[in-house]
Amino acid sequence: MSEQNDSVTTTEQTTETGTETAPDMEALKNEVAKWRTMSRKHEANAKAAAKQLEDLQAANLSDAEKAVAEARAEGERAAVTKLSARLASAELAAEAAKAGAQLPDTEFINMSRFVTSDGDVESDAIKAFVKSLPKAGDKPRFDQDALSGGGDGSGSKVRQLTREDLKRMNYEQIEEARKKGQLNDLLGIS
Repeated sequence: MSEQNDSVTTTEQTTETGTETAPDMEALKNEVAKWRTMSRKHEANAKAAAKQLEDLQAANLSDAEKAVAEARAEGERAAVTKLSARLASAELAAEAAKAGAQLPDTEFINMSRFVTSDGDVESDAIKAFVKSLPKAGDKPRFDQDALSGGGDGSGSKVRQLTREDLKRMNYEQIEEARKKGQLNDLLGIS
């Protein structure tokens, strides 16, 4: 290893108490720049060595260890997905409350629409969705046939579906039931 010259040029100053030496500012700046450059070089070397070590360790894993690592990564992805959906739901509820909008039951909202592939919540998408919601004091606009019992002219009450009924239905069936007014009780529409 080569020996570093750690000496710094000084200048003499005369004060009331006598002569004092002060370091040369330009020399100090140069010294700091030199050490900073060396530090960055060593940092880059350390990162490269860590990456090499990680690659070697991954290459030397047995099939069982690879399966464990893959399962762990899958578990982490699943946890991030689940927590991101919860976070999106909470942010959606907060944004709706702030805007005074009437939020439908979040059970019927696809929360993955508001989460990026890396698990971040898309606040802009949430705000756009909340803007499309009716305000809490707004009167709902829906088809008059749904109000009168499906347009048969009898004015009889339409059979309302339960959450259990919805669990057995696909999206198209749920949408058709909504149009017929069969979800009014669940949606809080009188």
